[in-house]
Amino acid sequence: MGLTFSRKIAVLYCAAVVLCALGSPAYSEESKLEVIALKHLTSEQAVNLLKPLLDKEGAISGMNNQLVVRTTPGNLEQIKQALAALDVAPHRLMITVKQDVHRSRETSAAEVSGHIRSGEVVTTVGRDDPREQAGAEVRITRTDALRDDRNTQQLQVLEGTAAFIEIGESVPVAEPGFILTPQPIVYNSISYKDLTTGFSVLPRIHGDEVTVEIAPHRAVLSQEGGGKIDIQASHTTVSGKLGEWLDLGGAVQRQSSAEGGIVYSTRGLSSEQSRVLIKVEKLY
Repeated sequence: MGLTFSRKIAVLYCAAVVLCALGSPAYSEESKLEVIALKHLTSEQAVNLLKPLLDKEGAISGMNNQLVVRTTPGNLEQIKQALAALDVAPHRLMITVKQDVHRSRETSAAEVSGHIRSGEVVTTVGRDDPREQAGAEVRITRTDALRDDRNTQQLQVLEGTAAFIEIGESVPVAEPGFILTPQPIVYNSISYKDLTTGFSVLPRIHGDEVTVEIAPHRAVLSQEGGGKIDIQASHTTVSGKLGEWLDLGGAVQRQSSAEGGIVYSTRGLSSEQSRVLIKVEKLY
């Protein structure tokens, strides 16, 4: 039925390259022209990778997953050897990202101090050395509310290829409002806010080492309430060994408060530490 239009274009292109090469003053009997089929690289990628290896009088171009190379036989053999090492299937990688938020809260309360006398028996609570005086002693020490909020995501990607993943949900949030009237009316309205967690990533493998350009993000409802959203985001490049956890770094936020009185004394310390970890594993 004849050649398709694209095949005709390819044939004409190759013919034009051959004619130009043969008619070039730089062309000699020592030069050799060859068309090489590509397996995995694009023609643009192959040209950019191989051009530095060409002799000064050599030429290389590409189209339709093929390379057209004109150079000396020795240099052509070098080009073929380099292409055989470069034109291979990219590795498939498993990217695991763990975005942790570790929150701890320590609270202690004290003071209504003294001891209780009942006849000749002295009972003391919370002290090692009871002292004989009127009154009572109560000591309360508590450490609680330890919460680890972990969010782990996995994504398969080809080496050298950018990828993106994001999951989330829309949650209802009550937002207060008011209407200005002689007697102001206060009300709550419901709106939906998107809370998403994910990352974009671009991994590159070199031996047993990996270099990853990554931009993780995470949004959660704030513990403070009121419809506030805590957002964590970063954009960085890290390097390390395949199969090992790499720490992207994090931020530590601390809040402290104190309250005192005649009968009691309380102190609180709330610390929130955010860490992002990534691991790259080679599947094949």
